[in-house]
Amino acid sequence: MISAFAMYVMGKEAVSVFKDMERFGLKPNRVTVISVLNACSHGGLAEEEFLEFFNKMVSKYKITPDVKHYGCLVDMLRGKGRLAEAGKIALEIPIDQKAVV
Repeated sequence: MISAFAMYVMGKEAVSVFKDMERFGLKPNRVTVISVLNACSHGGLAEEEFLEFFNKMVSKYKITPDVKHYGCLVDMLRGKGRLAEAGKIALEIPIDQKAVV
């Protein structure tokens, strides 16, 4: 559902479903996190909300970001006009994943 909401630019609905998952004690996997990050990025939600999910993925759910997660982060920053920060993060991505971003 989260992925479908993200695809149809329904960011608030995707975030709502994700938060419901958390309330019910369901642990997201890396695909679920990518979906909610895409929903935040393309659904026009605040970058603070995006960063909250990105940081929670690492700190709470112990999911190591991969190239898709970093790609979402760089894309969100780029979309907000924060090109210097996006470039800096792209350069900090682990070497085996950097070329794709």
